[in-house]
Amino acid sequence: MTFNLFQNSKALQKLTYLSSCFGNQIYFRSLRDSLSSLNLIFITIGFILLINTFLNFLQINNNTIISIYIQKYLNIVTNYTINLSNIFIGLSFSYYLAKNKQMDNPIFITILTFISFNILLSNFNINENLGPQSILSTLIIDIIVIELYQIINKFKLHFNDNIPPAISSTLNNIIPIFFVIFIISLISLILNNILNLNIIVIINQFIQETIFNIFTSLWGCILIYSLGNFLWTLGIHQSVIYSSILEPFLLISILQNIHNYILSNIIPNIINIALVPTFGMIGGSGSTICLLLAIYLTSKNTNNKQLLSNSKIPSLFNINEMITFGYPIVYNPYMIIPFVLVPAIGIFISYMAISLNLMNNCIIYLPWITPPFLNAFLATAGDWRAIIVQIIIIIIGTIIYIPFIKLFEKNTL
Repeated sequence: MTFNLFQNSKALQKLTYLSSCFGNQIYFRSLRDSLSSLNLIFITIGFILLINTFLNFLQINNNTIISIYIQKYLNIVTNYTINLSNIFIGLSFSYYLAKNKQMDNPIFITILTFISFNILLSNFNINENLGPQSILSTLIIDIIVIELYQIINKFKLHFNDNIPPAISSTLNNIIPIFFVIFIISLISLILNNILNLNIIVIINQFIQETIFNIFTSLWGCILIYSLGNFLWTLGIHQSVIYSSILEPFLLISILQNIHNYILSNIIPNIINIALVPTFGMIGGSGSTICLLLAIYLTSKNTNNKQLLSNSKIPSLFNINEMITFGYPIVYNPYMIIPFVLVPAIGIFISYMAISLNLMNNCIIYLPWITPPFLNAFLATAGDWRAIIVQIIIIIIGTIIYIPFIKLFEKNTL
């Protein structure tokens, strides 16, 4: 087995092509763009929750008036943000979808999807249909409205030369808007008034809950995340799978956790967007901080020692491109198994630790560059036991990487 054979494999080239096409699919690309643009909001909410946790400690111990008042207003900010999460994710997604489809006025299309969403819920209490549980439903409504608009917009009225272009253009823009609103209103009339059905509830029950339960289950998450790591060894960035498929559901998961944490309810979801990178991406994709430790402990190769010296600081911030392409991981058949296996084990161990009440559930959404140990402590709202769990994962991951490093150096260096 050589690098050339690995790179020239027709099956792998076909897989690479299919994965690239999948990652560039316009809906997934628009969703990636949307979530990336909103990351700062979710990270800010995470830090507000950390402040609230500290104020809870002060309140219990000192019952200070200042902490009570500050906490009250921080809770208002958090509640409003979480309850409106499906609205601003939907608006952002509509904008980027219209932009990626190269539609003339993305902002106007965004407003049209928002109007349509409200029309469809005109007979129901809209507050009951807001929040993380309605995110996927909102995205589906956005897609339907935009596709409907594009279909109707294909039919243009043709005017003679005596009609000014501004008037003809305005009329041609009004027609698809009118018919979109008319069709959405008709659907709303049938569902709401005749059948007494809520479209959000329908989508949630028949689509979102099923997909959500699969992707946020232990084995569903490990399978999809491992597929992303495997593709990364073929040179296809892990975000093609993670950001497009898994991340939206992990985001919904942690938003539900935050909502329940604020209400002092039981935290429902173990698998979420904080747990996976904190315990399954230690030092970067493939948990390569374990690889660096394994190189430090066993490797006698000068180049590897130099790589260790150059990449140890970036790895503390989960930046590992130097390792991915310098060691390398990409197109290295010897590294596929540990690169895929170690993150999966990290997710499994952390899942079991939470299930057995050995550490708190993850409720804080952190920047992905947060260093190991600190991210475990903060993601669990200050549980020191999470650091112990992360140390155990690093030790096991290092042990797994060692024989593959030896095999790689023996056969290639």
